[in-house]
Amino acid sequence: MIKSLSENRRSFFEEIYHCIVYGFFLIILVFLTFLCAFCTCQLDGTYTEVTYFLPDSPLLNLSVFLAVLILLTILKRLPASSRFLTRLEQDDQLFRSLHRTLLGILFGLSLLWVLSTQRRAGADQLNIQNTAYWFKLGDYSAFFKEGYLARYPNQIGLVLISWLFSLVFGSHNYTVFQIFNALFLTGFYSELSKLCELFGQKRSIRLSVLLTGILFFPLIIYCSFVYGNLGGQYFAVLAFRLEVQYFRKGRTLCAVLAAAFAALAVLLKMNYLIFWIGLLIYAAVEILRNRKASQLILPVLLLGFLWIQSVLPLMIVRSVTSEPLDQGCSSLAWVAMGLQQDSARAPGWYNKYNINSYRENGYNKQAQAEAAKESIRSSLSYFLHNKRDAIRFFTKKTASQWCNPDFQGFWVFQVQTSAVEVSEWVWRLISIDGERTANVFLNLLEFLILCGSLLWCVFSWKERGDFAASVFPMIFIGGFLFHLVWEAKSQYTVSYYVLLFPCAVSGYSRCTDCLAELRKAHRAEKSCVPAYPCAVLLLSALLIATVFRGHTSFFTSDREKYEERFASLSIRSYVESCVTPLYSSSGQSLAFQKDGESLLLSDESAREIWISSYCGRSSIHFEKNGLYLTAKETASEEPPGLVLLPADQKPDQRWVIKKSGDSGCTILYGEDYFLCYDESVGTVFLSPVSAGNSQVWYFEQE
Repeated sequence: MIKSLSENRRSFFEEIYHCIVYGFFLIILVFLTFLCAFCTCQLDGTYTEVTYFLPDSPLLNLSVFLAVLILLTILKRLPASSRFLTRLEQDDQLFRSLHRTLLGILFGLSLLWVLSTQRRAGADQLNIQNTAYWFKLGDYSAFFKEGYLARYPNQIGLVLISWLFSLVFGSHNYTVFQIFNALFLTGFYSELSKLCELFGQKRSIRLSVLLTGILFFPLIIYCSFVYGNLGGQYFAVLAFRLEVQYFRKGRTLCAVLAAAFAALAVLLKMNYLIFWIGLLIYAAVEILRNRKASQLILPVLLLGFLWIQSVLPLMIVRSVTSEPLDQGCSSLAWVAMGLQQDSARAPGWYNKYNINSYRENGYNKQAQAEAAKESIRSSLSYFLHNKRDAIRFFTKKTASQWCNPDFQGFWVFQVQTSAVEVSEWVWRLISIDGERTANVFLNLLEFLILCGSLLWCVFSWKERGDFAASVFPMIFIGGFLFHLVWEAKSQYTVSYYVLLFPCAVSGYSRCTDCLAELRKAHRAEKSCVPAYPCAVLLLSALLIATVFRGHTSFFTSDREKYEERFASLSIRSYVESCVTPLYSSSGQSLAFQKDGESLLLSDESAREIWISSYCGRSSIHFEKNGLYLTAKETASEEPPGLVLLPADQKPDQRWVIKKSGDSGCTILYGEDYFLCYDESVGTVFLSPVSAGNSQVWYFEQE
C-alpha cells in the first residue's frame, strides 16, 4: 500500500513536470513556426549589424513541409528502403561505417573551411586575444579602470584559457584555434548522436542528426569565430551525456566529469550558464524521482565546480595584477539594454548602453546596477501601458533572433579580415549575393526543423518517451526566455536552435512511420500514434496563415529598404577580365597625362585598358605603360585622390564595376565613392554619388 502511494506520487510529479516542459515547449515552437512562416530576417553584411525584416511565403514553406513529409513516407514504403533501414538497425558494422563517414565529412568540411579562409579575430575576439598576449608580456593595463577586462570581468576565464593556449601554439594563432573549433563542432554532433542512442532512438535517427548538421552549414562557418561558442557547446552537451550515464549506471566518475565539463562550458562562454541550470534542474528531478540520497552528490559537484570556475580565475588574476577586479559592468545593464527600443540594429539589440552607463556612473558597478534597474522599470512600465507597442517590440525582437536563417554565421565572417586571399568559391559563398542565395535554402530548412520539432512534441506528449529527452526542450525554453529580456543577437540563439535537430528528426521519423503504416492491419497498435495530430497541425497552420496574412506588416516591412541596401552592398563585378577602352557619355576616353600624375578625358585615339577581375573586384591597368589606377586615401573627410602606380607597387583590387542602365556602368571605390568626370574641363576624380557629377562609363561596343 505504501509502495503504491509512493508510485502514485512519483507518477503525479512526473506528469506535472512533463506537462510544464512540453506545454511551454509547444507554445514557443508554435510561436516561432508562425514567425518563420511569415518573416525572414537578414543582416546588411557590415559592422552596422542592421536587421531587415522581410516577408516570407507561408504557402511555400507549408508546401515544402508537405512535400518532405510525403517524400519520406514514400521512401519508407519502398521495399528497398525498408530493407536498408532494417539492415541498418541490425548490422553494427554498416552503422559504424556510415556514422564515421558522416562525422568525417563534418570534420573535413570544417577543416576545409578553416584552412581556406584563415579569418582573423575582431571585436571581442580580438580584445580577448590581445589581452592574453599582453598578460603573457606582463602588461596588465586591460585589468585597470578603462581596460577591457576591468569592464567585462566575465571574460577572464576565456582570456586565461587563451593565455595557456598561447604558451603552446603562440599568440594570435587563429588558425590553430579554429582547427580546435572544427574538432569541437564534430565532437558536439557526435555527442548529440550518442544521446539519441541513450534515449532509445533508432540508428537512422542518429545518422539523420549528423546529416542535418552537415546541411546546416552556418555552424561550420562559425569555426572561423575565435571565441568560446563551439567549445562551450561541446562541453555542455558532453556534460549532459555523462550526467545521463551517471543516473543510469551510478558511476561517480561520470558525475565528477559531468560537473567539471559543465563548469568548463560556462568558463568558455557565460551564456552556457543556461545549459548548466538545465543540467541542475534535471539532476534535481531525477533525485526526486529516484529518492536516492546518494545521488545528491551530482548537484553538489555541479555547484562546487561552478563556484571554482567563478573564483579561481579571479584569484589567479588578482594575485598577478594586484587589481581587485570587483567592479565591471553590471549584468543588469544587458537586461536593461535588451528591453530598450532605441537600438539602430533591431529592438533590444546592442546600443552601447552597458558601457555608456558604466562610464556615466563613474565605473561603479553598484551605481550602474541601480541605473539599470530604473531603466528596466521604465521599459516595463511603458510596455504595461502600451500593450500594442509591447507586442510589436517582443515580436520583432524574437524574429530578429530566431528568423535569421543563418543565425549571423555569414555576418560574423563578412566583417572580419582574412590572413589569405580567399579563393573565389569562398568569396561567392560569403558575399552578400551568396548569402542571399544560401538563405533561401536555410530559411526552408529552419521551417522544416521547427515543424519537425512540433511533430516530436505532439507525439512525445502522448507517448511519454525517455525522461532525460526532456532536457533539450527545457534548455531550449530557458534560452528562449532568457534572450527575450537579455541583449538580442541571433548569434546567441544558434546554440539552442541546434538542440532541435534530434527532436525534428525524431518527429519526422515518428510521423512518417505512422503514415507509412496507415493501410496495414496493425495501424491501430499503441506503438503507432495516429497521424491525426499532423492533420490538425496543418489545418491550424493554414487557418493562422489565412487570418494573420494582413496583420504581419509591422515585422515584414523592410523589403524595399533591404533591396536598396542589397544593391549598394553587392560586390559582384559587372565585367570579367578584358581589354577595352573606357568612354564618357560624349565618347571621350579615359587617359592620363604623360607624367602619369593625373587622369583626364581625351579626344585622342582610345587608350586600351586592361580590367582584371577577381572575387567581385577589379584592377584597372593601363597595360602599355604598366600603370594601375589607385585611390589614395586622405586624412580628412574629403574624397580620396587618384594616382597611378607602377606594377611593382600594384595595389589590391579595389574597384567594383556595376551596371548602370542598358549599356553603361559605374566604377566604385569601396561603398561610397564613384569614379566621376567633368567633360567641360576633362578632369577625372572620385566623388560620392550625392555630388551629382557624371558617373556613368561605357565600354567599347562590339
